[in-house]
Amino acid sequence: MRLFQNKQNQRKLRLNTSVVASCPACRAQLKDHPDWCPQCKFTGSDSMEVFAGTPPPLPPILDVASVWSPAELRSIASAQRKIAKRFPQFIWKICTVELDPTQSLDIFSFWMFNAAPLTGDETAEQRAWTVLLIIDAANHKATVTPGYSAEPWLSEQEWRQGLLQMREQWERGKTAGAVAKYLSTTQQLLEKSWQRLPPV
Repeated sequence: MRLFQNKQNQRKLRLNTSVVASCPACRAQLKDHPDWCPQCKFTGSDSMEVFAGTPPPLPPILDVASVWSPAELRSIASAQRKIAKRFPQFIWKICTVELDPTQSLDIFSFWMFNAAPLTGDETAEQRAWTVLLIIDAANHKATVTPGYSAEPWLSEQEWRQGLLQMREQWERGKTAGAVAKYLSTTQQLLEKSWQRLPPV
């Protein structure tokens, strides 16, 4: 995967996708969502050993790394509402973190998605339709984890394409705009996926 170059400080943001149909540890393609990866033997319990404790519930935006200003948070929320209006079955979650450089963002995202408790008004079915975008601000990486119901609507390449389209905005220091670009690109891809459905 190509790296993002931050022109302001010459640090890089690498975007990797973590799709449910791929092992978050070795990236092997999986079929039928098995309990463990046949290639590297990774299981969900392995992520619990790496990241102890229980993550917080997943609100629409969780800016742990304090990347965005109040105005930028409102801009991201507006972009979330726009795509949710078109595809209300999908639930979009955006999170920023600061991980240790030795920690895998893909495994962290897998752990957070599956271990985060449901909020008071959130159902298991809604979690299955959730798409979690996590940005590691400390190491300049990003990954996306769609739930079981959301994942089949796009190929892994298409899920990754949404991330790649964030590049220009991120390089210009417009991180909120980069998230909005991710959401708008993903919406366009979902539109195409919907148009490919056979008539009923």
